[in-house]
Amino acid sequence: MRSFYLISAVVCSYLFLRGHPVDWHPVLRICLSGVTLVLGIISWGRGTLFKSQSATSERPPSWLDYLSLGAAILALKALFLFFFATAPEKLNALATQLDEKLHPSSYHSSATEDSSEDGSGDSQTSGNWLWQNNGQRTLGTRGKVRPSNRPEVFLWPSEGREFETLQNNLYLRSFTLARYESGTWKARPIPTIGMEAENNLIQLIPPAKNDLRYEITHEANTSGQSLLVGIPNLTSASVSALRLIAPATYRLPALKEEEKLHRYQASSRPLFFDPNTDLPAPAETGELTIPENLREPLELFATNLGGPQPEQLARIRSLLNQRCQYSLKTNFDPEAELISQFLFTERRGYCEHFATAAALLARTIGYPSRVAYGWSGGRYYTGSNMYVFRAKEAHAWTEVKIAGKGWVIFEATPANRSEGNSSLADHTEKPPSPGGAGMPSLPEISLGDQELSLNREPLDLLRLFSGIIATVGSAFLIVLLILKRKKKTETTNALGNHFLPPAANYLTAFRKASATLGIPMPIGRTLRAHLEAIESLQPIPFAEELLSYHYGHHYSGKNRDKPRERRLLKEIKRWGAQSTATEKSLGKSLHSASS
Repeated sequence: MRSFYLISAVVCSYLFLRGHPVDWHPVLRICLSGVTLVLGIISWGRGTLFKSQSATSERPPSWLDYLSLGAAILALKALFLFFFATAPEKLNALATQLDEKLHPSSYHSSATEDSSEDGSGDSQTSGNWLWQNNGQRTLGTRGKVRPSNRPEVFLWPSEGREFETLQNNLYLRSFTLARYESGTWKARPIPTIGMEAENNLIQLIPPAKNDLRYEITHEANTSGQSLLVGIPNLTSASVSALRLIAPATYRLPALKEEEKLHRYQASSRPLFFDPNTDLPAPAETGELTIPENLREPLELFATNLGGPQPEQLARIRSLLNQRCQYSLKTNFDPEAELISQFLFTERRGYCEHFATAAALLARTIGYPSRVAYGWSGGRYYTGSNMYVFRAKEAHAWTEVKIAGKGWVIFEATPANRSEGNSSLADHTEKPPSPGGAGMPSLPEISLGDQELSLNREPLDLLRLFSGIIATVGSAFLIVLLILKRKKKTETTNALGNHFLPPAANYLTAFRKASATLGIPMPIGRTLRAHLEAIESLQPIPFAEELLSYHYGHHYSGKNRDKPRERRLLKEIKRWGAQSTATEKSLGKSLHSASS
């Protein structure tokens, strides 16, 4: 049973570290993993490990031993947490530089990565570079993606309290695509609609009290196809005009000659998929279309799903995270169906591949779906109350249409992706300026006195938490060592005491009586030799019986005789009591004889 508890604890600890349950915070899962493992070890160690007399501990473990073990494990985990929360970012940069030197050909440029490293390239490759003007995106097949660190979009929240609920779920959408064919997403064609502002405001849907309000700044695309960037489910935008060119895709008016940046205020009402209640809405033309060559493999994949439709959709996300590995390096065969390779053979890719697979699988179970492109995460600068979205945070995600809600965000890419994660700048870090990296300067922006209240970045939380645990754990271990030193009991002088069977009670009593009389039994001396040494000074009436029983039981394999042991114990104690009066003289005589 003890082994079952230990195995169960190891399995539970592994599941916590693997990211289950997915809705729990990583720090909580790591802590529970450590606690579960410690409890399993404690349960396993409570019984007698070995039934034989070949080797037993000097004493049973105490509560201090278990506390010491638990504190040591927690301190060790804290050190690992601190290392993995601090080192990967720097090590990843070094590894990228080394890998680029060793494999320069694998770092290719494409429509998603062709902004220059220093951000000094043509402005057409920044800002809205995700939009390829022809309203389509082809998924990456081979090579390694190396996104740029160039700032592209700047966002200032107008009221900080409204952004608290977003935390790590901040998305900026530029456009959506709903038609998939042979590894390429295309915009769903709709009649274009021109919109004019009233009082410099275009109201897309009726406003609500809880709408998020913010200001956006980004460069223009020199092709003239600059798109409106905003948090999904836009409700309004403070621009002079807009043109709807695809679902949830708006083209901005051209900048005036003296203007270099698009800058506007907007409001949004972002919605996220709820696996408990969200049922699919009726689909419009093309929103459930699946390519014929993909229908069979997608239906095969969907056989692993079960339960109501919302649970099935949530299960799609879990299965993708379990089966497929996030990687910026891909090796798909461009001649074969890409999504089939992603799901069944290659089983690795980045956000576009996860979003595409999730969108098509959602259609197999009846959810209208599309893929949205933009940015996610961002780096937040507290002093400036500003988010900065860089090219490396460009992201693609799935959106599904829900009855009574409309289009909601359904994120299928694993949370440990290298792009699209939020971060919090250190107080000493200087924020980039919209005037930097080839972008013109902007006047100071004032959007109210309220500051954005944002939880710390997960890595910062790990550093803080692991530092506290390491400090407290070290202090706790020191206190335990002091307590253990004070509580330490007297032990016998026998060499190898921790590795030999416990001495019989009569033999322990004889050693104690000998020590009381001033004739301790030296290390390495046999019982026979010690009896002879004592008998040279005074007779021992039970010497022959003690030798006969002890050597017969321990070395000749005779069975234990408990009544005889009790009789020997009484004689030894009686002999010790009778000889107390002469212990000093015997000790002096033995000392003189030995010298």
